[in-house]
Amino acid sequence: MKKYLKLTPEEWGLLSLIFLDEFVKRTLMGIYKTYIAIDTWNFNRNLDERNKKLAEQTPLPKND
Repeated sequence: MKKYLKLTPEEWGLLSLIFLDEFVKRTLMGIYKTYIAIDTWNFNRNLDERNKKLAEQTPLPKND
């Protein structure tokens, strides 16, 4: 802990910028991954509904 008290103001500024960059990167990546997960789930849900409708419309083949 004593080594951090010896830092100059420039080093404190650089250290704070590094932590800010990491915080912003992780926050934005979390938002993006959440958006992609919801989008994928919604697409797959709509795809299932479309497949059910197409299956109902498609005539069954008659095997003799």
